[in-house]
Amino acid sequence: MLKGYGRMTGIPDEWMIELSEDGLTFAHVDSDAAAADMRGQAEEGRKEELRTAILRVLPADDPAGMTREDIWAALPEKVRKNEVRFKTVLATEEGKSWRREGSGGCRSPPRPTWTRAGRMIGSSNPPTPP
Repeated sequence: MLKGYGRMTGIPDEWMIELSEDGLTFAHVDSDAAAADMRGQAEEGRKEELRTAILRVLPADDPAGMTREDIWAALPEKVRKNEVRFKTVLATEEGKSWRREGSGGCRSPPRPTWTRAGRMIGSSNPPTPP
C-alpha cells in the first residue's frame, strides 16, 4: 500500500500495488473503484472548465494569436491552478478547439501562438466559445 501526500488534486490518498508472479513487474490494484471513478470524473470536469476558459480568452480576430504564457496569465484565477493540466489540455485540444501557429524553429515565428480553430485570417464568422 502506498500513501499519497501533496497539494496536487490528482494524487490519490492510497494506492495498492501488486507484484507479479515472477517478481519483475507490478500493477496498480484499485481497492476502491468508486473513489477512482469519482477522481476521474472530477479531473475531467476540471479539464472541461479549463477548455472553456481557454476558448474565452483566445482572440477571435487577432491573427497574431496568444503565446502560452499570455493565455495562462489571462485565465481566471479559478482555473489557473495547475500549469501541467493547462499544458496538457492545450496540447490535446490542438487542432480541435484551437490551433497553434509556429514552432519557434527555423522559418517560423520565434514563439508559438494559439488561435481559435476554424478561424481563417480575415474570416467574419469565428467560432464562439460554449
